[in-house]
Formats: sequence, structure tokens, C-alpha cells
Amino acid sequence: MLIAECFSIGIFRFTLKPQQTLFVPAVNKTNMLRGAFGTAFRRLCCIPQCRNAHECPLATACPYKQVFEPSPPPDSDRLSKSQDVPRPFIFRAPADTKTKFLPGEEFAFELVLIGRAIDFLPYFVLSFRELAAQGLGLNRARCELEVVNEILISPPIMTGSDAPITRSPDHEITRSIDQMTRLFPIYNSSDQVFHTPKCLDLESWIQERMKELNSCRGSITQLPDYPITQFSDDQIIENPRSPDPRIPRSPDLKVSFLTPTLLKAEGSVIRKPEFHHLFKRLRDRINALSVFFGEGPLDVDFAGLGRRAEQVKTVSCDVAWEERFRTSSKTRQRHELSGFTGKAVYQGELQEFLPWLVLGELVHVGKHTAWGMGQIQMDHVAQPPPAVLKP
Repeated sequence: MLIAECFSIGIFRFTLKPQQTLFVPAVNKTNMLRGAFGTAFRRLCCIPQCRNAHECPLATACPYKQVFEPSPPPDSDRLSKSQDVPRPFIFRAPADTKTKFLPGEEFAFELVLIGRAIDFLPYFVLSFRELAAQGLGLNRARCELEVVNEILISPPIMTGSDAPITRSPDHEITRSIDQMTRLFPIYNSSDQVFHTPKCLDLESWIQERMKELNSCRGSITQLPDYPITQFSDDQIIENPRSPDPRIPRSPDLKVSFLTPTLLKAEGSVIRKPEFHHLFKRLRDRINALSVFFGEGPLDVDFAGLGRRAEQVKTVSCDVAWEERFRTSSKTRQRHELSGFTGKAVYQGELQEFLPWLVLGELVHVGKHTAWGMGQIQMDHVAQPPPAVLKP
């Protein structure tokens, strides 16, 4: 089974309008969103008699149990013993430091749903409608859930004023907001009608992202016509028009860690991620999501992939540790959301890892992904050609 077939992904944008001034944290905005969400979701789904989701008579059909406390599937014995059960949702809050939203001023965030969790989208919407009405933010400001749109990412067709507004039998699609992104209406407070999500065309998206990365990959060897500077025999020629074919040229891959990323290897916290640290945790996360919420375990050579990932070299690693915390709304206990942010550049035979990495841009990696942690982004680094000896 290809990793593009392991589970479905839906990306949704929730837009709130405060009815009074809304104050939010400068950072950790996902705490505000995720904090009381589980309680609201359970209150919406569970019968009063339920004291334990695992003992509930309606457990097999309960959205709360399926999302928050899924039972280990038959194939879960292949998972790592130390691996946590993944959550099939990810909150992505605005990355800016804005803390104040006036009445009527939009506050938007994204929700990523994975696999069977997409079936329960109406419960996510209704839970946030309830939370918004009760009050959100540092001052519990009452808000209205105005609209929920699905974000559809597709190959570029038209942009700007030439981008059409198209219509399907049951939906209207808004104008394209950039070269690859369209908004697909799911819910609107004016009519309170739910529409069925379309989900991301994961195979096409992975192919397009790989094409983008590989186009940069090609540009590293297809050099522009640089001027040649001649030196004496014991000097060098810089920027040759044609790289010396005897010199192996592997493109560099830059990985940006956009939100705090916590990776562990053999029980230890990783402060400076080697490529195999990143890839192995991403490989295991994608497989676990497929086991619990998708089409089952991936049929791949896990050990072989891990060994080959260990051959990829670190060119540079510019990351810094960022301390973040959350306080449980239920127990009032403090929990860490810390991790490293920054960027690392890797070099080696990377092609077979690219599908995993670009899927990781959607599903994140490491601990605390439900809070939006572990968000990554890939770019190839086109370097100037090296100096070579004059023939």
C-alpha cells in the first residue's frame, strides 16, 4: 500500500467573529482552542450514564471514543511499545503575535482531520459552535462560529481575476485564494447546513510537492551561464558552466521546524535532529495513524528505511529550544509543549524519503501534534557550483 493510500486528510478553516473584544495569547493560541475542546466534544457525544469510554455500551459507535480513546486495532502489535496512541486531529493557530480582536473582527484557525476522524466533522463543528457561544480566549469573550471552509489544495490552474468560481451539485466553491488553494464551504451560521467534505487528493498533492522539490533538485545541476574567471595553473576556476561530472552533486534538503518539535530516540530527547531522528519518528507516526484511523499497517521495510535514513548527512542544524507549557482544564496540572524550532539542512540520497516528508507537512511529527506542534516544511537548497581544478 502506498502512503498516499493509507488514510484520508481534510483541512478545515474555522472563522470566528467575537461579539465582544477577544483577548488571546501572543503564543500558544492552540492552548485556547484545544484546552476545553475535549470536554465540549464529550458533552456533545456521550450519554449521561457513561463514566468510562471503554466500558460504554455504545462504545463502538461513540464519536468521542473513536477520536479520543480508540481501542488498539488487531494490527497494533506491530507498533512500538513506547508509542503513544496518536490523535487524528491537529489544531493550527495563527503564527502572529496579535492578542486583541475587536467585535466583528475575524479570528481564524485551521483543523486537520485524519482518516476516520473526518466522518465526525459535524461534531467538531458543533463543539466549537458551543465553545464560541460560551466564550473563548483569555477573557472568555462570546463569539460566533461564522463559517467553516474546507481547504482544497490542487495543481495550479488559474489565479487572480482569471480564477473562476465554480459550482458543484451540492456546493459552491469560492474563488481561488492562491495558485493551489480553494475554499469549499462546509458550514455557515446563516443557514446552519452541513455539507459533505471532499477531502484532499493526497496522491496528487504528494506528486505536486515532489515535483516542486525535484524541480529545485534539477536546478542544482542545470546551472545558468556563469562567467568564467581564469587563474594560473595552480589556481582554480570558479563557477564553471558545466560541473565536473566526477564530482557527485547531491541536492540539499532544508527542513524548517515551524512550531516546537519534540523528538525522542531511545528514550532521550533530541536537541539537534539528525535526518534519521526526524524520518524514523515520522515513519512511525504515519504508520500509527494508518493503523488506528486508516487502512491498516503499512507494508514497507521499516528497518531498511531506517538504515538508509542514517546515511543522510547533516549539512547544518540551526535550531533553538523553545519552552512552552499548557495547563489542563480538567486537572489544572502543567504540561510541557516544548521543542526545537529553526531549520536543518540535510544531504544524501533523499528521493525515497520525499513522499513521507511532504506528507509530514500535513500530519506534523513528534509529540503534542494535536496542539499544532511539530509542523515542518520542506525546501531544496540550490547551492552555487563548487570550485573545481582547472584542467
